[in-house]
Parts: sequence; C-alpha cells; structure tokens
Amino acid sequence: MVAISFSKRENFPDLIRQGRKDQTIRPYNERRFEQINRIKKLQLYWKQRTKECYKIADAELTEILIIRFELSGIYIWNEKIKYYERDWDKEKEIIKRDGFDNKLDFYRCFENLYGNRLYDMEFMVIRWRLVKNG
Repeated sequence: MVAISFSKRENFPDLIRQGRKDQTIRPYNERRFEQINRIKKLQLYWKQRTKECYKIADAELTEILIIRFELSGIYIWNEKIKYYERDWDKEKEIIKRDGFDNKLDFYRCFENLYGNRLYDMEFMVIRWRLVKNG
C-alpha cells in the first residue's frame, strides 16, 4: 500500500469520506508516480507522522494524470501526442474532485502552497475509489 497524507484543510477528511474529494494533486516525482501506478492500493491519512494522525480510508487508484498550472488554466499531459493540452471540462472536473467549490479558491490554495514555483512545476493528479473495510 502507498500512504498519502493530508494536513492542510481541516475539511478534507470529511470530504474524502463523503466521496466529494476523490483525488489529490501532488508535485510530480517519477519514482512516486511509478510506485503509485504499480501498487494501486492507497491508504489515506490525516497528518501522518504526528500525534494527530489517523487513517481516513483505504482506497484503490482509478487514474493518475500529469498536469501543469498556467495562468490561463490547467494543462493535462496527453501521452498520445506527447504534449500538454487545455480541456475546460477536465479543468472543472479537477477543481471539483479536489474538494473545491470554485477556481479562485483552488488556485489560491496551490499558490499559497507553492508560490511562484507553481507555474514551473509538473503535478500528479491521483484519483481513487474508496474501499469498504470488513
């Protein structure tokens, strides 16, 4: 299993359990990307490696995408054409599935986390389906 920890927004555990947040966006790392794609089983935690840590849920990977943030929007890597492309519908889907109500809050959150580096980085969109325990 691959552990993924959340710690920034207090409402994320509830959104995950409710199914309103079924993805996370993390800086792209080739080794981590391959590990997640190969193992496909995820454990979602709140504040892992702290005294406040608890497991939110077990999940299975459903999809993993590579994206870039641009001032004009989100660009998604298209493996077939080896190029980033803009898709308005997928952008809206990414924002909603990440637990945000609007584009402004979504961008503010990522700009607060990464500052100006946001527009120079690649990111992974890791999507999952919750697994029922027991």
